[in-house]
Amino acid sequence: MKALRFKKISALLLVLLLLVSLGACSSGGNGGEGEEQQSDEVIVLRWSNTATYPSQPNVIMREFKKVLEEKTDRIKVQLYEAGSYGGPNEMVQALQSGTMHVVTFPAGFFATVAPDITVLDIPFLFKDPEEANDILNGETPALDEYLHSQGLDAVCWIYESGKDILLNKEVKSLADLKGLNIRTYSSPASQDEITALGAVPIMLSSADVAMGLQQGTIDGVHCGNTFSVPAKLYELTDYYLKAPGTQNPIPVMFSKTFLDNLPDDLRELLLTTVKEIVLGMGNEYAVQYVNECYDTLEAADIKIIEPTPQLLAEMEEATAGIAEKYTSKSENIAKIYNELVQLRDANR
Repeated sequence: MKALRFKKISALLLVLLLLVSLGACSSGGNGGEGEEQQSDEVIVLRWSNTATYPSQPNVIMREFKKVLEEKTDRIKVQLYEAGSYGGPNEMVQALQSGTMHVVTFPAGFFATVAPDITVLDIPFLFKDPEEANDILNGETPALDEYLHSQGLDAVCWIYESGKDILLNKEVKSLADLKGLNIRTYSSPASQDEITALGAVPIMLSSADVAMGLQQGTIDGVHCGNTFSVPAKLYELTDYYLKAPGTQNPIPVMFSKTFLDNLPDDLRELLLTTVKEIVLGMGNEYAVQYVNECYDTLEAADIKIIEPTPQLLAEMEEATAGIAEKYTSKSENIAKIYNELVQLRDANR
């Protein structure tokens, strides 16, 4: 009797073990299906900027969304234009934290999280925007290595005008800038440039610049014309000084973590698409748009000041020590700067 009871219990245990085993197999199978579903899950890519349409970053990001979503239904692109996500600092912090995936505005604004990128704002590093665009869209291993170490990836660069100055005072010589409050970028080299020119650098978010001009908090703005013209800042100032013209490159800055975590095929598709757009129609449009912005200024009720060779020479001489300041205090900045200078000189 006891032997029979033992056999029944043993049989029951065997059935339970089989059920558990089958459950585990079933669970493993569902897990495989889950992993497959996860790879097919729609990925959201968020892209933000501070510029106003039809500035070139806005045209490019809209074209990217259209083309990429036509190529694949596995990525959906969300655009946050004209500072709708926040100011430059908020966007850069979101890029590092992973809540934003792509940001496009001038390189100097990234200095809050990647300080050595200020090297790109050293005055007269490049002779004009064309040279800056050509060099930066080539092989720049030292710069790339640094940005990757900060969790950033400048996949390509958008053509932009040099940094000029809108202001409420006519400038014929460097002395005319003395003591003026000029809004510039958060990049230390940009601030040093304004200081070296005799003015006072002021930091304001993009959204507050117009109010600063209206209220007299600032006397002028140091920026590219594709920011000042769509924002109609020329309506709030009397003069447009086409100087100093320091390079003002705009990176298509991705979160490196976001790129690294993409499936290989999607990463390749995304990178190929963004480069095709930026280096093709994007930069063609950018050159055209920069010229259209100058045309708008010419037609507006504002006096455009063409700098004399003497004024440009004064500006270059006044800012000459900025390169030494940064390259002497940082081996990494020196490494990036020297690489860019070598590439620049070889390209001339």
